[in-house]
Amino acid sequence: MSELSEEELDEFEKRHPNGISSSEIVEVFEQRGFKFSEATLRKYVQLGLLPRSIRVGRKGKHKGSQGMYPASIIRQIQEIKRLLNENKTIDEIRNEYFLLRSDIETVEQSTERLFDRVETAIDGRRDDATAEAMRRDLRLAREAAESLLERLRTIESRLVTRADMLRDAAKTG
Repeated sequence: MSELSEEELDEFEKRHPNGISSSEIVEVFEQRGFKFSEATLRKYVQLGLLPRSIRVGRKGKHKGSQGMYPASIIRQIQEIKRLLNENKTIDEIRNEYFLLRSDIETVEQSTERLFDRVETAIDGRRDDATAEAMRRDLRLAREAAESLLERLRTIESRLVTRADMLRDAAKTG
């Protein structure tokens, strides 16, 4: 059983910019010799450890839609497995390590999907001054959203660090 390295995780996330299906997630871990099932994935999502999937339509008539998760979910599952191996409980992991992460990922997915839809709508217009102004506004909105998400990640990181410090103090005190 071998974990994916930081470089492998980065490369994986680059190769899957539109997300990954639940069956692909299970396959990644099975190839590495880790026991992981779709039932476990659903449980982690329900517990708030992982972000929910978003429904993405499949090309072709009568193909329906498929739930897609952000590619970063592989990194998160690997971290959860590592913490479980350190004898952390699911509640400890959720409260101390993944306090806001899945919510932040959900906001990130939703805003990206929204921005893509707005961009498509703008692209469908004639290339006039109004369309150019909307593109500029969209670019500024994307920058603002990224700034917001980065601030939320920083807050979460500080909360997790504080929880670690309090837990360590309780152990030694």
